[in-house]
Amino acid sequence: MPTTTLNLNLTKPLPTERYDVGGVNANADAVDAAFDAADGHRHDGAPGQGPPLAADGLADGAVTSAKLAAGAVGADAMADAAVTTDKLADAAITAAKLAANVGGIELTSVQDGAGRSVTSVSNYRLEAGWGFITLATLQSDEKAITFESPFGSAPIVLVSLLGAHAGAGPPDSIDDFGDYNANHQRFSSVFAKSISASGFIAETIRATASNGQWAGFAWVAIGARA
Repeated sequence: MPTTTLNLNLTKPLPTERYDVGGVNANADAVDAAFDAADGHRHDGAPGQGPPLAADGLADGAVTSAKLAAGAVGADAMADAAVTTDKLADAAITAAKLAANVGGIELTSVQDGAGRSVTSVSNYRLEAGWGFITLATLQSDEKAITFESPFGSAPIVLVSLLGAHAGAGPPDSIDDFGDYNANHQRFSSVFAKSISASGFIAETIRATASNGQWAGFAWVAIGARA
């Protein structure tokens, strides 16, 4: 009785058997079918399909982007730092491809017309603005500032004195503050206190009473976003 090959199951007649044209033709058809353009062997490692192609079996540049299905290469298939800046075309990554809170600047308004800039990058936020304190007491006055949106925890807050404004009404812009020094009413400092994830209190201290004036200050808060 004839035997068969391991992968394509081709017939192997015994030396004592007569020549069989039908058997030879069946073997030829099986070999030919293995190279069919649509249903031939797939090189997937299965029996009769050939081994998977190794990287050194592919010519340089053999696999082009047109041959890759959309989403075929996932992040887990890419080595760390495999895609460098010189591999990205100019303007290849648009804002629509960036996750929320990555980049971008937003301008809003806060109490008493003060301006504010809000920037979020990765897991951190930077919020900055200016405001003023209405001066009414002898030694100190304060102003509460509420952040545009809460931080994840109390941020670092830096405050700087802009100067004073004296006139018929509160200041309208940051340009209204100057080195007003009538009656030697200088400000000695301005600082942030009671800092929380949602805001802080700005307080100014001075040597003499300054009724009818406004102390301007600029501030910046840096911390983790919620």
